[in-house]
Amino acid sequence: MSGTDTLDGLLELAASASRARGDGLHATLARAFARTLKANTALISHAVDPGRVRTLAVFSDGAPQPNYEYALAGAPCAAVLRGEVVHHETGTGKIPHTSRDYRGYYGVPITNGDGAVLGHLCAFGQDALPLTHNQRMICEILAGRASGELQRLRAEKLRRASESRMELERAGLLARHRHLHDQGEIIGASPALLRALETVNRVAPTDATVLISGETGTGKELFARAIHAASRRTDSAFIKFDCAARPSRLRTLELFADGEGALDLASGGTILLDEIAELAPDAQAELLPALQERIDVRIIVTTNRDLRKSVHEGKFREDLYYRLNVFPIELPPLRTRPDDVPVLLQFFAEKYASRVGRRVDGVDPDTLAALSRYPWPGNVRELENLVERALVLNTSPLLKIPPEILAAYSPDGRAEFASAASGTHRTLTSAPPVNLDDTENTGLHHIQREHILRVLNATHWVIEGNHGAALKLGMKPATLRHRMKKLGIARAPTAAAQAAGAASGSEIR
Repeated sequence: MSGTDTLDGLLELAASASRARGDGLHATLARAFARTLKANTALISHAVDPGRVRTLAVFSDGAPQPNYEYALAGAPCAAVLRGEVVHHETGTGKIPHTSRDYRGYYGVPITNGDGAVLGHLCAFGQDALPLTHNQRMICEILAGRASGELQRLRAEKLRRASESRMELERAGLLARHRHLHDQGEIIGASPALLRALETVNRVAPTDATVLISGETGTGKELFARAIHAASRRTDSAFIKFDCAARPSRLRTLELFADGEGALDLASGGTILLDEIAELAPDAQAELLPALQERIDVRIIVTTNRDLRKSVHEGKFREDLYYRLNVFPIELPPLRTRPDDVPVLLQFFAEKYASRVGRRVDGVDPDTLAALSRYPWPGNVRELENLVERALVLNTSPLLKIPPEILAAYSPDGRAEFASAASGTHRTLTSAPPVNLDDTENTGLHHIQREHILRVLNATHWVIEGNHGAALKLGMKPATLRHRMKKLGIARAPTAAAQAAGAASGSEIR
């Protein structure tokens, strides 16, 4: 095997190998290693597992050779992969993966900064393999260069794996966000609701205890079920325990009974302690140690009361409050989500029309206007019940809620509907019916257009992606673009674009 014996020649060889980059680096290192030691064959490998390696480059009989994988058992390479420098100047042996005899062998481990073995460089041949100090030094330089490259490749692999995980997490987050809109009739795209959904997205994949608070009818149980559905426990039980539905003694028995209590039934899954403020003091005292035993149950609690105030009044245990208040979520009342009222109205009308045998083609504009201004003390549940009752009483395809129905829900609504019925709101009563599918010529047109514009401005007119308007509106990007075209929504040109257009126009003139 040709080579060089002078230090300058060896250093030039090492420098040439160190300058190599890219796909040819490993081949250059293997060739330089063979030339440095005047060996027939040299290879560079990386560890596959504790008993196997795969070559990154093989240089034999003056030419590159195909890569292969081989077991270390029976080969001198095994000791090298344990971190030893192995040198057989003369001797007789076989390299199992080549079935060739060798007389001289030299192998050095390739390690990282912590000393962990990443692979090895070795050379062998049919001639004796004596080593000078200079040759050993150059081999160490080459091994160091190989170490840097292997570490770079591993870091690149980890980076790609990390990016893949992040992409999967983003995709999962997006899927959970869409699922939350579909799961359990969580309907709407107002900023207040989207903030609550984003909070749910963050906590759902964890096992953190969640305290959901909000007024009656805001959908606390729906949010609890959505958290369970988006968690790793989604295939396990979801047990709802109503803390207010049973006498105190019976509630305690049903919650803690061995093998048959709600906590045991929810093992591996999620338990919803609904309206936790109604739990009796004796049951509160038993619940705290049960939770501290770290049972394999995801805890979600709901309340329509101010638990902190209940603690100050001595009605709720302070230690239990702090154990449950790990991740609080406050649900917005419907009166803070006026943009969602038309969407919810349409959803419930479509949901209950077939159940009660009614056909709904539109909404009376007076009804829509009044409902949009109504304070909704019973929140979404009140709106749902109101629509179902109105459909039962309705006799035409035009959904109209009689004044007496809303008056039954709130005395303040009586004046609103009385004035509408008497013709005081002539502008409204003379308007055509609202077609749910024809927003362009209805009262929904203005509401939807303004809402979409607000979301587009908030997202800087980005439609797609995790921060795009389509996701925040709960639509597909194609659906949003179609809706924008139908509603005549287009982004105003920038000042620069206007200036350019003005200049261009003046030139044409």
